[in-house]
Amino acid sequence: GDYCTGTNDGAQSKGFCREGSWVADQYNGATLDMLVADSCGDDNAWCRDDPYHLDFNRQSINRFALDGKPVGDLDPEHWNNRKISWNYIEAPGYSGDIEIGFLQGAQSWWSAISIGHLNNGIHGVEYYAEGAWGQAEMDADMGQAYVIKPLQPGGDTYRIRVRDVKDELVNDGRVYGFSLPEKCDPHCTPAYTKIDYWTATDPTGPGPTPTGVPGTCTAKLRVTDSWHDGYQAEVDVTAGAKKISAWNVGWKLAAGQGIGDTWGGVFTQGTDGTVTVKNAVYNGMLSAGGSTSFGFTGTGTDSPGSPELTCAVG
Repeated sequence: GDYCTGTNDGAQSKGFCREGSWVADQYNGATLDMLVADSCGDDNAWCRDDPYHLDFNRQSINRFALDGKPVGDLDPEHWNNRKISWNYIEAPGYSGDIEIGFLQGAQSWWSAISIGHLNNGIHGVEYYAEGAWGQAEMDADMGQAYVIKPLQPGGDTYRIRVRDVKDELVNDGRVYGFSLPEKCDPHCTPAYTKIDYWTATDPTGPGPTPTGVPGTCTAKLRVTDSWHDGYQAEVDVTAGAKKISAWNVGWKLAAGQGIGDTWGGVFTQGTDGTVTVKNAVYNGMLSAGGSTSFGFTGTGTDSPGSPELTCAVG
């Protein structure tokens, strides 16, 4: 498209062609087929104010072709400040399935993934959580990265499906199942951690059979304060020799005791005095030997006694 003879410096909230005008030149109409490597996350107007901006690799600029021949000299004088139009085309020689990777900092409560190796671009990602499909939010303005949710709150197992640029489910709605890798403990450190996945047609399928010894946990209660007919206590939950993604603790109250305020977990109290506490969304995943805690106030006595606590993974 046309070339700008004015200023186009990327200043936010400023025009893209200031103190100049748009003019046609000998390069108008030149075209190029390319691979889009990433989206624009820089702090400038080109990225923040123009969602259709393209930032070219310098090696590609002079490969634009006009009348079947490369223009040859767009760079250095005529490549910037240009209007362009673009659309997705299917990648030539495309084969295989999509690629999935976790982004830097990803963990169970912020599961950011990047989808690549699609033959015609990406329009959206859907995740299966708590029995229903949900629409994943884009990670800021990163058009190939999305934040998904696990099958269950606090878990590290996922099911997704992907929509292409035509808003059609890729591979006839294929479901991709995977888990947060062990090396992403407590979070993923590389910019991109590629993962292996399995595919299915049913998001509720159990997936591959787990191997190895399952994780374990222990729980220990400590009183932090007491008063007449009441006390405050915290329970420390510690993972065993393997990372765990969810836990629950149980014990039985003595006759006449009850639970008041709670924090750090999801409490359930039965009519027989049995108390069950599941992890909150943010503290279910523990590294090997890692700990977290939850707390509560007890009623009916100034001491909980010595209840036997059980701790189970999952």
